[in-house]
Amino acid sequence: MVLYRLIVELILGVEIPAKTSIGPGLKIFHGQGVVVKGDSIIGKNAFRRNSVTIGYKTLGRDSPKV
Repeated sequence: MVLYRLIVELILGVEIPAKTSIGPGLKIFHGQGVVVKGDSIIGKNAFRRNSVTIGYKTLGRDSPKV
């Protein structure tokens, strides 16, 4: 797990937790700044470019998840 984080997060600049569900065929072009929340699901043959965030942030008790 430490080696994974070293290579993927520090060297490649991509934050994708190992528990993320990713379908076959994912392509990341210019991955610097890609952040994925751990319980996200990425379907097959998806592609991502730089500076993409997948997930949500809760802003308060009644705020929607985006």
